[in-house]
Amino acid sequence: MTAPGNEVTCAKCGEVQSSDYFLCARCGASLETKEQRKEGLAVIEQSRREAERDSVAIQRLPGFGTNGTKGESFGTRQYFASMSNQRRRRFVIVLVVFVVGFAFFWSH
Repeated sequence: MTAPGNEVTCAKCGEVQSSDYFLCARCGASLETKEQRKEGLAVIEQSRREAERDSVAIQRLPGFGTNGTKGESFGTRQYFASMSNQRRRRFVIVLVVFVVGFAFFWSH
C-alpha cells in the first residue's frame, strides 16, 4: 500500500490512488497537475534539444577555418570533378565574361 502523502484523488470520478500513476485506473482521466505536465514537457524538450545537438554534424567549407578539410588544388581534374553543377555553371559564366571582356578590351 502507498503512503497517504503519495495519493491523489481523481477530479472526474473521485478515485483515490497512488500519485505514481498518470491516469486514473477507473475513468482514465489525467492525474497530472499543470506543474507536473509543464515539468515533464520541459524535460522532454531539453532531451530532444540535446539529442539534436549531439546528432548534428558541423559541416565546414573546405579550406576555411582551422578545422576545415583541405580541398583539391585549383585546376586539377579532381577539383572540377568535385564541383557541384551550380558551381561549375558559375565558373563557366565567369570564365566566358572574362574572355569576352578581355577580347573587347584587346580589340580597342
